[in-house]
Amino acid sequence: MLTNDPFPTFPYLSLTQFGELFHVSNQTVGRWLKEIGLRNPNGEPSQRAKDAGYVMRVSTPEGKGFWSWRKHKTIEVLEAANHPLPDSPSVAVMKIVESAPPTASPKLVGPFSSRRRNTNDADCFEIVDAKGEVAVWVRGDERAARLLPLLDLCWDRGKFF
Repeated sequence: MLTNDPFPTFPYLSLTQFGELFHVSNQTVGRWLKEIGLRNPNGEPSQRAKDAGYVMRVSTPEGKGFWSWRKHKTIEVLEAANHPLPDSPSVAVMKIVESAPPTASPKLVGPFSSRRRNTNDADCFEIVDAKGEVAVWVRGDERAARLLPLLDLCWDRGKFF
């Protein structure tokens, strides 16, 4: 799932732009595409990529041609190949959580608030309930601000707690 898309109006992206999304180099994205059979060893898109509509040939005003990759379709196939977007939960973490034995968790009580976590990491926030119980840690005050109204809404409706 793509959140905070720096290219919201672009249906196709270059490998450099995909690198920005995944926080890796364009060469790494190209290697991933080769590993899943969408790119040939010479760097050109494979016939499979062309036939399945992953790529489109585009030209700059100067006449230089390059391949542009369909954004959402390419993200889906990369995530399915265990290359999650940085804002997405890791597939490995999800499997660990799914296989963990159920545990009794303390009942959380709204309303919720956020506070900076007492660490050297100034970008880490704790979301706490009315009793001061830490519900979750998040990175970034923007994410904390988005999560608070959702938790409060769930609390108000009696869901998930």
